Amino acid sequence: MEEAIARIMFAHKNHSQILDLSGLRLRELPKELATLTSLVVLDLSFNSLTRIPESINNLKNLESLNLSHNCFTYILGIGFSFPCALPLTKIDLSYNLLTQIPEDIFHIESLEELILMGNELLKDVPSLIIERGYISIYNFINELILSEKTNYLLEAKLIFVGQGEVGKTSLMKRIIDPKYTLIIGHEPTTHGINIQKWEQDIYFTDKELLEIFNETKYEVDPDPEDDYYSYIDYNEPSPDAISDKVGSYIHDDFDEEYRNELFNVDYGTFINPLHIYSKYYRSEEDIDELNFKPATFNIWDFGGQEIYYSTHQFFLTKRSIYIFVWDARKEEDYRSFEYWFNTINILSEKSPIIIVMNKSDDRVKQIDEAQLLKNFPNIIKFCKTSCLTGDGLSSLIDSIHRSFTKLPHIGNKLPNIWLTIREKLNNTRKDYIQYESYLELCRNYGVDENRANLLSSYLHDLGDLLHFQKDELLNQLVILNPDWVTNAFYNLIDSRKIQNNYGKFSLSQLPYIWNINQHPVSKHIQLVRLIENFELCFNIVGSKDYIIPELLPATPPQHLDYQSINNEARFEYSFNFLPSGLITRFICRNFLLIEKKIFWKNGLLIRYEDSLALISNDPLNKKIKIKVNGEYKTELLGIIRNEFNTIFDTLGLKADNDYHEMIPCNCPLCITAKDEYIYYFRYSVLKRFLKKEKQSIACQHSTEDVQISSLIKGYDKIKYSERIMENIIIACSQLQGNHKLLINNKEDSRNTLIANILNNRGIIARDQARWGSSYTKKSPGEIDIKLETSHGTILGIFEGLNLSYIDTQKIHLHLEKIFFYDPNGTESNYIVVYSDADNFIDLWLKYQKVALSAKYIYQLHGGFNDISNDYLCGANIKIGKTTFKVNDKLNSVYHVFVNMNFK
Repeated sequence: MEEAIARIMFAHKNHSQILDLSGLRLRELPKELATLTSLVVLDLSFNSLTRIPESINNLKNLESLNLSHNCFTYILGIGFSFPCALPLTKIDLSYNLLTQIPEDIFHIESLEELILMGNELLKDVPSLIIERGYISIYNFINELILSEKTNYLLEAKLIFVGQGEVGKTSLMKRIIDPKYTLIIGHEPTTHGINIQKWEQDIYFTDKELLEIFNETKYEVDPDPEDDYYSYIDYNEPSPDAISDKVGSYIHDDFDEEYRNELFNVDYGTFINPLHIYSKYYRSEEDIDELNFKPATFNIWDFGGQEIYYSTHQFFLTKRSIYIFVWDARKEEDYRSFEYWFNTINILSEKSPIIIVMNKSDDRVKQIDEAQLLKNFPNIIKFCKTSCLTGDGLSSLIDSIHRSFTKLPHIGNKLPNIWLTIREKLNNTRKDYIQYESYLELCRNYGVDENRANLLSSYLHDLGDLLHFQKDELLNQLVILNPDWVTNAFYNLIDSRKIQNNYGKFSLSQLPYIWNINQHPVSKHIQLVRLIENFELCFNIVGSKDYIIPELLPATPPQHLDYQSINNEARFEYSFNFLPSGLITRFICRNFLLIEKKIFWKNGLLIRYEDSLALISNDPLNKKIKIKVNGEYKTELLGIIRNEFNTIFDTLGLKADNDYHEMIPCNCPLCITAKDEYIYYFRYSVLKRFLKKEKQSIACQHSTEDVQISSLIKGYDKIKYSERIMENIIIACSQLQGNHKLLINNKEDSRNTLIANILNNRGIIARDQARWGSSYTKKSPGEIDIKLETSHGTILGIFEGLNLSYIDTQKIHLHLEKIFFYDPNGTESNYIVVYSDADNFIDLWLKYQKVALSAKYIYQLHGGFNDISNDYLCGANIKIGKTTFKVNDKLNSVYHVFVNMNFK
């Protein structure tokens, strides 16, 4: 206690922001702690605390609190007040004695991260739920409590990958159906993804039963006159026992030739494990005593054509087993190993891989297995198969079974009611159902809407169904068959007409591309929106035209409207392995910034204010290159890096592991050199040099020393832009596609939808928040939407109004009151006009004149500027800008005009 008080007094004297009281064996905290109002970070780990004192609520600046390795058990609360005013964003409660999440944790509105590992409460919580955060954990535990029974999840994805025409589909068919007959030359090419189910009985060892299911296997009572039973000892298998030979069947290192001799079966014959084990038992009842459990494999067979590569990032998932199939007859297949194994490792967190050399009856080729295992240790087996003769199929099935038992999610305990509802959904044999139908099914089993949403989110993460709860256009659709979506997209990219049009298509074309019996016209807009969600296409807002960047021309246009200048900023991403689709996803995320429609499959030109950036993909050198010029080049580079970092995060790419951020040298030689001769430093290396108090570093081309501070200036801190305007335009575009689904077309209904979309895009939009003074100045005013950061900083206000004709008084009222709501003058405010007029353009032109005649309390600076061409918009969204001088600063009001009669 004395040491703790001494540290507290020192921190008080120095107004410290960080205090470490860890490892002091404290059972309670000194009352003096309450005086440290400057504290931002407090470490109380490795003590014996069971409660925190109420006085901790006085630490008004506390953001991070470490309570790990203590003795907290009390589920009703650990000491936070209600309401809790602390700005806590992170609490570490790992390695305590908690069986539930303390209730007062939910009083902390600012909390972003709660660490709970090492607590009893996580014992039965699936990793899928843990990854979703503490609220999902809390809800899941309550679900287990509410459920009378629980059961285990025994299901996994089995994903076939590899180049085209190597026999993936034939191999899949042969393991599903041992009687399947392959007819050479008659197997169709897989376009997109083929999804099948495969039911199997999987053997679990005694140890696995105990570790996975917490089940104990009892030894079979042997008959002394039966030699077979005398060999069986589950706990202590002897070297010469038959059980060892059986055990060799269920492990990866068994001798295949000896096993065939033992069981007297044809090597190429499909083997059911029950048939094998039945040789050692006298009756079916004895067979039931074995450690078999029924399991389901969801087999995904991927088309191997390169055009599909950009979609792998969405369907190659963890909690899966991968079958990489190659054909020894094709040299290019061997060169594809690096692509597939790296892609699997990045996207699936190093899930197990089984390498299958198919068509072994025709040719066998040796590969360097040792080197592959060294580079990719998640390879668990090398197999040789022939779909024609059946050779090697039993070995492959053995390996699949053993991999299944080792997947981390196998044996997850789930509420039995969840599995029942899931089975009912699967038995509907429908591609999709409406959300209300899903809720009705759940209610029939006593599951309310909140619990139903938790279930659908779990099944969504598992890949069993698709339900995008946060998307206003998609949340009313529960997609039961993911194949329904994937086929829709692959039909688009396989369309010769869309290919010839370089990826551009219109909603009106879809009935001629899709089978309307399978993909009804009423669902076309939602299907396209789903493809947009995957960042595989984007909508030219204000139109019904879409573009699939993967089908764009591979080379840039001949005349790029970008000039390199001496003081431009350059930046590169250098990859150990460059995944497909990074640049096309960037295009989909940032299409509104594209300058003069200059973009192609491997690059684009974007504008921010008066600055331009040229971004290009260099697949041969595994690089993405960026050049930026103009007054706002630092801000634009910050936007670009932020967007790429977001994409990298979704793929699990790690800086300095999977890729490196590279900064150009500014020595005299490099400044004047051509692009290919400029030396680039790793950003992380520069930071390490600075940490060691090194001020300079040598260029590897010129050998000249350069100042590190001059290299990282402008790069050291990414300046993120909220990019409100782009998000409002996208939200308005989604409103256009969604307006028929609204209950009514009132302003409030439309504003609420816009607010929801903005919130889902990361902009905090508080619908009808009370802020500022009212238009009459008599009471607190109510605005339509307040836009702010996560820290509460005001970004702007949003006003929306319906307009069918020119109503001068209504327009003036909305425009004039903006400044009453915003007396301090935020940099930008927004007014969105929902036009229900028959003649959209005529109303837009008249509105501009009326907007200029309003009685603003601040001076209008210039006229009404139509800036629609600054954004990649169609004819049904128009954008204007007026500028005012507020408190000696120029502030803007953006006018977004949306055609709601858009057909």
